[in-house]
Amino acid sequence: MINRMLKHFEDELASIRSGLEGFRKRFRREAEHINLNDKGQEDPNVTRLVDSFAWVSAKNAIQIDSLRTRHIEEFAQIVSPNLFRTLPTVVKAHFKPNPDDFNKPVFLDKKVEVEIDVINKGDENTQVTLCNSLPITFSPVEISSFKLEQTPFEHAIPENLDTKHALYCLRVALDPISLEVDMKQVLSQPLQLHFSNESIGRNVADIINHALLDVAITIDNQDQSVSLGRENFKPLVIDNDFIVSPIAKHEIPIYFKLKEYFSIPEKRHFFIVRNPYDIAVEPGQRVYLDFYLNELGSALVEEKKLEVKINKTLFSNLFHQTSEPIRVNYQELSYPVIADASQSHIQVYSIDRVFRIGNEGATEIPPILGKEATDFNQQLYWSQTTKLGRGRNIKALSGQEVKHLIFPLNKSSDTLQNGFTAYSEITCFDAFLANKVHVGNQIIVNTEEALAGEFTVGGVAIQPNLVSTDEQNYWNMLKLLSFNMSQLLTVENAKESLKGFLRLFINTNATHHELNVIYDVTAKKINSPFLLEGRMVFVPGMKIEITLDNSELNADYSLFIELLNDFFLAQTAFDRCCQLMVSYTSFNWPTKVFDAQLGERVCS
Repeated sequence: MINRMLKHFEDELASIRSGLEGFRKRFRREAEHINLNDKGQEDPNVTRLVDSFAWVSAKNAIQIDSLRTRHIEEFAQIVSPNLFRTLPTVVKAHFKPNPDDFNKPVFLDKKVEVEIDVINKGDENTQVTLCNSLPITFSPVEISSFKLEQTPFEHAIPENLDTKHALYCLRVALDPISLEVDMKQVLSQPLQLHFSNESIGRNVADIINHALLDVAITIDNQDQSVSLGRENFKPLVIDNDFIVSPIAKHEIPIYFKLKEYFSIPEKRHFFIVRNPYDIAVEPGQRVYLDFYLNELGSALVEEKKLEVKINKTLFSNLFHQTSEPIRVNYQELSYPVIADASQSHIQVYSIDRVFRIGNEGATEIPPILGKEATDFNQQLYWSQTTKLGRGRNIKALSGQEVKHLIFPLNKSSDTLQNGFTAYSEITCFDAFLANKVHVGNQIIVNTEEALAGEFTVGGVAIQPNLVSTDEQNYWNMLKLLSFNMSQLLTVENAKESLKGFLRLFINTNATHHELNVIYDVTAKKINSPFLLEGRMVFVPGMKIEITLDNSELNADYSLFIELLNDFFLAQTAFDRCCQLMVSYTSFNWPTKVFDAQLGERVCS
């Protein structure tokens, strides 16, 4: 239905373009005929007229194209408004608690905005507003040591540990920062760990995720080790709660997880450990986290720069505020939304809500694209468009994107003949953040939480910011929405078809090894049994067999295939099933077979 509608729209635009082009060619022929009658001498008035018409024709062509873009842009606002927006700039930060004042775990929720004073040597402190991107519990502990051990182990091990396959143990020692720290309370909260290495290629975090058999907690000087289970160790890159990008409730999380997997590699290093048990431990006592690995853990033996850290997080440059008031006089086609009249480097990331100021106070104006029906003849509503800024007159850097509001001319404009004043609740970002925050900066967070300590900046990951909105993004969205799992059965080259859709989530100018290692893709029809409402039912579906080329060891294989499994489930209809099986070309790596699951897509 959508494709037919767009095809009809394209045909209409093509006919308009054809008419304009034919008129322009005929006009130029007439002009050349006039010049020839004048003995070949050009008439400057005719030349100026021809050039003027060429300019008008080009402007009309731009307006026609903008109609098409606007049509698809508003469609994108309905389906997934945040998917193709530029990712936020990410600031990596490491919290070092003060042992005198910090003795209990403190939770910093996602989207909590923090006022930061950046301490620059020799310069005045710079104030920056950032937003916490990862919900994290800061713990009053530090990692005093970590060591990779090989079997036989000289410490206590869990009773149910598979000693035949557990050949390695990465032992991480957690020490309280003071004797007053209640370690039992610390272990009852999630522990967010950061694994990293300096070698080029595969991340050590992916090696651990691939080789992990079990996670255990061992109390110092005790002969008992408590198994937490493999399921209580989870990478943040596959967790819906740790998506950095703004995301609406109706948007599909796996799309954003894939996008951030490719564009924010730092997220791949983070893991969260949850302890579901009540473990007896004395205040101030050392605790070990034991990560038991199979034969694939041998890759860690050669890692010389392995690091394990705690209390690391990511901040983004997004924050919320109220825009400058807008005076709507119905004499303009659109009205620029200005974040801050005094700071031209503060730009608008998204318009969240719009309000009209009247005698009765502020009244919210509904968007044109909403769940409730809109009376387009009577009701006041708003839409938005994106334009390029032109200098200081709209408080934006020239060439940067500026959000504009569009209001209707209907019966509502008759009741508000003199116009009205409006303002917006907006999400903003600091375009100059990279010039303010640098590696090694000390930052002070002024929050309501008792974060007694200091943050150290570990780096700033700048995301590519397009000068203008790429029209291709909207066509990519239509391709993504039209992707059907059955295509992998019918296309001649299923591998290229899959890689083509995965490329919709990445910057086309970047190289991503995960796409290059896809060696083969095969899809087969299956019927799998499911227990539904007490009855065994065989559900038709698809089994996807993927072979990855691991000969170069240059990709994060285990994290990538977990995201692929989520992607296939999101693309599978709810009344169908899907199963993923992944094999490798080299080193006799074991085949990974995911359980067959029912799809998540509510419509086919």
